[in-house]
Amino acid sequence: MDLPPPGGLSPARPPAPHPRDCSASGLPRTQAGASRPPTGHHPTGHRTGLTRNTPVCAHLGPDGSRLIVASNFGKTHHPAWSTNLLHTPNATITTGSSTIPVTAHLLTDQQKERHRDRILAALPVYDTYVARAQREIRVFHLTPQLQLLNH
Repeated sequence: MDLPPPGGLSPARPPAPHPRDCSASGLPRTQAGASRPPTGHHPTGHRTGLTRNTPVCAHLGPDGSRLIVASNFGKTHHPAWSTNLLHTPNATITTGSSTIPVTAHLLTDQQKERHRDRILAALPVYDTYVARAQREIRVFHLTPQLQLLNH
């Protein structure tokens, strides 16, 4: 089988990522509130029980919560990490040297509309991916879990 030229498309190769899509490129973002560098997201595999490490774009809210978008580059199927979050909503995220336990909540259509500005800040190509995927793209709200201090 001949390989397409670099940057070319083939049925087995995902579309080239948009340069501003930090979950695909791993590059720091410049929009206010977006991850710099990408947030490390660590859900638990629902079949294996193993912790997974997935870089994602996240929009940091003023309350410390984050929105993450399960676009899967606009493919027709959901990324595995989003299915893992549906089964086990407790996860951790890593930003810089900090690891934060979070609880994930899948946003409804109404909630996605209300948080549209934050979604676009995290993933500017969101609308392109929605059109390409022809499926509902999952968006999760990650809320930091309260930590009880031992005295």
